[in-house]
Amino acid sequence: MDALEHAGESRAKRRARHEAFYAVTRGQFNTLVLVGSIALAAWTQLLATAGTGGGTALTSITRNLLLVASATLLVAPLLFRNPDQEFSFLGRECLTTIGYTALILSLTSALADLFPTTGTVIATIVVAAILVTDALEARDMATMYD
Repeated sequence: MDALEHAGESRAKRRARHEAFYAVTRGQFNTLVLVGSIALAAWTQLLATAGTGGGTALTSITRNLLLVASATLLVAPLLFRNPDQEFSFLGRECLTTIGYTALILSLTSALADLFPTTGTVIATIVVAAILVTDALEARDMATMYD
């Protein structure tokens, strides 16, 4: 979106756009805390059953990725809690991307652990898709700031 696109807007229109942005940011804050808490609960359960039962099938990489995801998703809204500042928005978006990527990688690692043949193939495809998506997004960001 071009910054000059909104240059001629009235004060009321800019305020409405700002209020919509604030509502989305508030929802994102709640979602990050909820998903991070669920991931932390799942990690705790996997750690408790690591030596026995169903937890033995998963590697430590899977558990560690889940811990990174939960920590990142819980820390993002705490470090960057001011919804009105651009720095907070950028920091929260960065940590959100890292947290969700770690969560997806943890799930694909669990898939590869539980189903060694087909799970590994599916996990590899998912990881490749994540890499391509991130590369395209980085390219778009680079062209936006040229």
